[in-house]
Amino acid sequence: MQVQTPAADPEAETWVAAENDRTAEGYQAYLDAYPQGRYAVAARIKLKGLQKPATPAAAPQAPTSEAAAAPGAECALTTIGKTWLGQLDAAIARRDATAIIAVFAPEAAVRATVRGADGKMTPVDIRREEFVRSTIVAMKGLEDYKQRRVWTEGKAVDPASGAACDRISLRSLVVEQGRQSRKPYRFESLEEYVLELRAGKWLAVKAETTQQ
Repeated sequence: MQVQTPAADPEAETWVAAENDRTAEGYQAYLDAYPQGRYAVAARIKLKGLQKPATPAAAPQAPTSEAAAAPGAECALTTIGKTWLGQLDAAIARRDATAIIAVFAPEAAVRATVRGADGKMTPVDIRREEFVRSTIVAMKGLEDYKQRRVWTEGKAVDPASGAACDRISLRSLVVEQGRQSRKPYRFESLEEYVLELRAGKWLAVKAETTQQ
């Protein structure tokens, strides 16, 4: 989703996310995005140290919405967020307007900060229906479209409230590339959402995107 909010340094954020995660997947994600980046040498060293043979373990199953909301259940906030983003990304790739709308709450608003011809960034607030229409129109003009999420992080909106499994603050750095009007393009966008669990389904009640 190509929308924007003021952002700092996407490479540094990706590196900090990898350092916090401390997994081979996290360091590899940084190297995929920034193979010649400022932290590439450190990332390769740490990645090599993590790639030692280990006893295979069963992959954990993503919790269902019901399980995540159950009293006393551990909230896998990032996993829930990745599952929701997977639904959104798949719907966008299929150009499925109905499926895109289905993951947003009726009152959801999207803030898109767009870059004008003069290079200035201008914030634009739109409703979910306008966002869906503009996304479908934009996708129709793309060829060889590919998208991947470099990192994703989910946190409780208000941990002190004890409702961590009902409301999630989600951030994700996504890279989109392909061809538009026969010309190659590549975007990095920092996406931020607030998700709420409603009747067993996660819906976005707020969305902001910053194109890097």
